[in-house]
Amino acid sequence: ANDDTDAIQSAIQSGARLVDMPPQSSQWKDLSDQRWRMYSALKPIGVMWKEALILAFALSRKDIQNCVDQYKDLIILIEDQLQLKSILLDKNNKPTPLLNGSEIRQRALRGHIDGRGFRRVMEAMEEWQIRNVICHDFQGVGDDDERNRTETQLIDYLVTTFPEYTQACDISPQ
Repeated sequence: ANDDTDAIQSAIQSGARLVDMPPQSSQWKDLSDQRWRMYSALKPIGVMWKEALILAFALSRKDIQNCVDQYKDLIILIEDQLQLKSILLDKNNKPTPLLNGSEIRQRALRGHIDGRGFRRVMEAMEEWQIRNVICHDFQGVGDDDERNRTETQLIDYLVTTFPEYTQACDISPQ
């Protein structure tokens, strides 16, 4: 419960800084960082993040109109400007991975990856998808070219981020 409270307070503070910032500000130039920070702050709360924000504002003992205005601004920021609405309201509370474990091993990282390393790869893939607003799995979308381009970008990112896993293992008997 304490971690959730910390996550909500972090989201409120981050949102307040962004809401007050003019869109031309240099801090708005890289929305991917802001998207990732906000997603990371709200992910532990799950689908009840809006309710948690309301409770946090209610407990803040600030002027009610100020809290209502700040809440509205924060919702617009999170859902519209950072484009996190669909992912934060999803019951899984995270994007569907673009690549599964077999695809990662066949197409990107052919070296030996232990359990801890594989977890790091999956976390990096989740972060890349959030930062790049790729929160759908392309199922039924019908645009194979877009899916292929996106997967190629993701594979390039994984290869660059995890060079230690790019060399194929020689597991032939000696």
